[in-house]
Amino acid sequence: MVEWADVLWNPSGLIWRVTIMGRQDRPLVVVLLAVGAGIAADRWGGLSIGIWLAAAAAGFGFWWLLRRSGRDAAAVAALAVALIGLGGAWHHWRWHYFATDEIGLFARELRAPCCLQAEAVTGSRTIRPPPYDPLRSLPPSRETRLTIAVQAIRDGLSWRSASGEALLIAVGDLPEIHAGDRLEIFGHLEAPGVAGNPDELDPTEFARTERRLASVHCSHPAGITIVQRARGWSVGRAVADVRSFGDRTLWSYLSHERAGLAAAVLLGERDELDPQRVEPFLLTGTIHVMVVAGLHVGILAFLLFQALRMSWIPRRLALAAVALTTLLYALVADAEPPVMRATVLVWVVCGSLWFGRGRLALNSLALAGLLVLALNPTDLFRVGTQLSFLAMAGLAVFGPLADSTEASDPLRRLIARSRPQPIRLLRRGLMELRYAAWVGLTIWLVTLPLVMSHFHLAAPVAVLLSPLVIVPMTLAMASGFGVLLLGAWLAPAAKLCAAACDWNLGLLEGMIAKAAAWGPGHLWVPGPRGWWLAGIYLILGAAILELWPVRRKPSTAAGSPGVASRVAVPTLELSSFGRFKWSAVLLATWCAIGFGVAWLLPLRGKGLDCTFVSVGHGCAVVVELPGGKVLLSDAGRLGAPLVAAREISGCLWSRGLTHIDAVVLSHNDIDHFNALPELLRRFTIGAVYVSPVMFNRHTGALDELRNSISRAGVPLREISLGGRLASGDDAQLEVLHPPPQGMGQTENADSIVLAVRWRGRRVLLTGDLAPPGLELVVARPQERYDVAMVPHHGSPTSDPEMFATWCRARFAVISGDLEHDSRRAIAAYRAAGSEVLDTGLDGAVHFCFTPDGGLLPPDCYRRGGRW
Repeated sequence: MVEWADVLWNPSGLIWRVTIMGRQDRPLVVVLLAVGAGIAADRWGGLSIGIWLAAAAAGFGFWWLLRRSGRDAAAVAALAVALIGLGGAWHHWRWHYFATDEIGLFARELRAPCCLQAEAVTGSRTIRPPPYDPLRSLPPSRETRLTIAVQAIRDGLSWRSASGEALLIAVGDLPEIHAGDRLEIFGHLEAPGVAGNPDELDPTEFARTERRLASVHCSHPAGITIVQRARGWSVGRAVADVRSFGDRTLWSYLSHERAGLAAAVLLGERDELDPQRVEPFLLTGTIHVMVVAGLHVGILAFLLFQALRMSWIPRRLALAAVALTTLLYALVADAEPPVMRATVLVWVVCGSLWFGRGRLALNSLALAGLLVLALNPTDLFRVGTQLSFLAMAGLAVFGPLADSTEASDPLRRLIARSRPQPIRLLRRGLMELRYAAWVGLTIWLVTLPLVMSHFHLAAPVAVLLSPLVIVPMTLAMASGFGVLLLGAWLAPAAKLCAAACDWNLGLLEGMIAKAAAWGPGHLWVPGPRGWWLAGIYLILGAAILELWPVRRKPSTAAGSPGVASRVAVPTLELSSFGRFKWSAVLLATWCAIGFGVAWLLPLRGKGLDCTFVSVGHGCAVVVELPGGKVLLSDAGRLGAPLVAAREISGCLWSRGLTHIDAVVLSHNDIDHFNALPELLRRFTIGAVYVSPVMFNRHTGALDELRNSISRAGVPLREISLGGRLASGDDAQLEVLHPPPQGMGQTENADSIVLAVRWRGRRVLLTGDLAPPGLELVVARPQERYDVAMVPHHGSPTSDPEMFATWCRARFAVISGDLEHDSRRAIAAYRAAGSEVLDTGLDGAVHFCFTPDGGLLPPDCYRRGGRW
């Protein structure tokens, strides 16, 4: 009998000898759970590193004493405490401790000029601008990016030491920079922003995960000088150079339409893809195809092993070559957690085939998890890591159910071998297709709650699409690697490989685009809450441990047809599902609770709710009326429309909303409407209201807006001064501006001004109202508003003194960003007795009017509160 602790420290038993107290089990799974619990406890518990180290030392001490006294159960518990302490201490060190001269400590969210001395960590890579989009208000420029290690920052005329990594972004093309080059940089230093809306990726948290707390922006390549070229050799520099060389080779041989996708698929260069191009992969649940992940490592290992075996290379030598190549590929692909997970599993499989030992999927997966957390414990909280390991765990547990009875029955195998060759090939293809479909269904079901929570998507088309993309994906990777290997010394062969890679990537992207355009293929959903998500996976995990594994059976060793071997293959007997019934009942009950809460969430309150979404320089306001109807006033921002759509969608989904009864677009400035085409795809919308002069101009953006509304089949209606919107309750929505004929001057002067009144409470939404329309509004009788939007993002052109005196708002909200100068507006509204809130500083701002007519204190997302 081998004790649990012996398994941990004995290298020969680390993977295969897993006996605990005389029965088969998975000790590394328990180790992973303990370390993960410590990491999670440190993130949410706030304990000091001293407490964690003391817990680890005490745990190891008690484990040693209890083990010597023969109290095995208590010794295991003590060892678990020690592992929890180690996990907590390691995460605390990575998450909280930085050098006192860390460059991130000099950075602020608002860019400031800086002069730095640094060394390039990676080679420079060019980010080409995406195709023209009429809805993008600020077309992006061609950029060059690289990671730098900061060495000094200039303070006046002297230099101060500095440390830490930063992302360098330069507009235009730089001279080729290699890892190890010393640079002098004149630019602007910027700290990562803070999430301003619910369900939005927090840039600061992501930066701490990467330990890269600042970015440097250069508006011109002349701001970067190469002081000294790299000298000597290092592993990191060699990996960076290989990556840069591969990227240049792909762009040299493939068409520019496919080169960026090839660089993402083969090298992990995700920055070279426009988010708009990534969207179809997300919608179809195939996002793992376009980023280097476990699928890519598996395909590489399979292709290389088959090629080496066809060359009559000895089996063990081929296995060693596969293991070494996958490790090098993981380094070149930036060693992301899914890549490292797949690399460890490939090594485990190679070791199993080398020694003819059993492959314990869950234990091997736990080993990969421990390696990932040892490299970076904060990866535990990254959704990519969670999805990768969750998918593999589900496949390890439920995958064997797809095993053919024919494969395990000697008589059936004999009958199958006696059939004609075409019949055997057809049956083999059908079996592989069935297995691929089962794998796709298993992964989709297991990861569905997590995908719904983080991406608000349920994409059943992924089940059908996953088996179909394997062939073009495999061929694209095989030919793409041919380009990388032959591009430097055999151009004709590289061109043939490039043509094949280009064609297969085009086929792959075309299939995914058609699947994304198929309406029933995906569904946008609010997504489950965190507490429900944790519960569903705890219940599922407990159920799996209850019925898995039941027994192990002998199988035929891979690579040795017809020869019986003692390779242990986990099996799941259907008869064991009788023990699963109580877990199934609990699982169904928990799902019913989750759906019930999601259904009741929009019905809470019965008051009036108003949320000003933080969209930067733009505008979006969500008004939830007491009768249950939802109004969205404006929907856009400067820059990428997809970003604005995600920010607005997150606020809507956080409120449990999937339907918008009315969208009011105040005027035809692009930063007030460019997110609507994407929102039309994510939500059902009752009607879109515009002013009579909204489409008087003809621009590409306005034409795209009108066409998208028409394609969605949503009614387009006009409203003007004196008009009212039906609310279905005692709330009143009155249009105060513009007159039907408009003002005949600027677009801002024709902004729709909407007043929401309910039980003595008033909310005023102004768009970009400016003179002379502003004078027409303030000529109306004065009313005291509880909440008023500051016109035109607080610009001085909106005459803030006059408007603040007229509306006498209790709360004035500026919808803007940090770079907008709104000091005059803030002073004017404060002088008029208003409390000023700014979505650029405070994040999304939520006002709640209670059913009795009361107004709760405003809730600002960046300040915490009730969000």
